[in-house]
Amino acid sequence: MQLQELTQDGYQYWQSIYLAAFPPYERIDFDDLIRIAQANQMIKLNTLIEDEQPVGIVLNIELDHQKSFILYFAIDESKRSGGLGSKALNALKSTYPGGIILESELTGSDAPNEEQRTRRYRFYQKNGLIDTKYVTENLGGTFHLLASTSEITVADYEMASSQIGIETHVVDTQID
Repeated sequence: MQLQELTQDGYQYWQSIYLAAFPPYERIDFDDLIRIAQANQMIKLNTLIEDEQPVGIVLNIELDHQKSFILYFAIDESKRSGGLGSKALNALKSTYPGGIILESELTGSDAPNEEQRTRRYRFYQKNGLIDTKYVTENLGGTFHLLASTSEITVADYEMASSQIGIETHVVDTQID
């Protein structure tokens, strides 16, 4: 699995996966994403490539060359259930050995898509991401904050969110 920097030739593919995978309240306008990424070298719009074919998308914010916040991650719906999501996460963890941090929609909230949320949360855990016991609120949603290592922190997440202009509220859910 490879990460390929988005070029204008790939805009249509990237945007179609983005619009299909994320609800409107979680999306930033696509043209704004392009503009923000062009203005900030920390923000990476990539297409996931397997066997020279696009299979998904990822938008991440590099904290340094060792850590990254994954804001948007999606496998092309027509290519799901073949292990590509796990391959992509492994590629991201290899690229950022200091850790990746990402959000997964809050589970246990009786949401209309509760089953999908639970499957996604379990997928991330199965692939080595650990629940930090923090919950984030932003872009109209509430999310579990998951990380691949203890080296990447909530402070890293907050710094990365500020790079793309997302206001976020973080709550520690640990009970002492």
